[in-house]
Amino acid sequence: MGVINVKTDLVRPTQDYLVQSTIDFYLRSLRSKKPLPPVPALASLCYDGRYDVLDGHHNLAVAHAHTRDVVLWVPESPRDFMPYSMFPEINPQHIDTCNQQIQRRFTMAPFYVPSDHSANDILTIDALISHAGVKLSLDRR
Repeated sequence: MGVINVKTDLVRPTQDYLVQSTIDFYLRSLRSKKPLPPVPALASLCYDGRYDVLDGHHNLAVAHAHTRDVVLWVPESPRDFMPYSMFPEINPQHIDTCNQQIQRRFTMAPFYVPSDHSANDILTIDALISHAGVKLSLDRR
């Protein structure tokens, strides 16, 4: 499918944590207008019209807090990698990490539903942000 732009509300998290230092990296990147790779995600098998994140939860959280839009890379197979040539402004190591996660999580992520400490499902990026307790203000240094 390739690259698409969607509202962050249509993207379902597939992990139960966010790390503040990684959030801060994405906030600094957003502040400096540094380009970031698309978030790898699959068209959801279980939630019609939604996408399941393969990698990039921190990127998604920052996008949700500040723009409500996110660029997704939607692979059709575990070998449908993000090509360097399509994203020349992105650090190749970042693309490598995304591609490794595409291959690693392609068959698992669609069926994983993270939960909080009370066994409530984390089905939205708002729920993940709340559960993780991260700060998403651009004023953070």
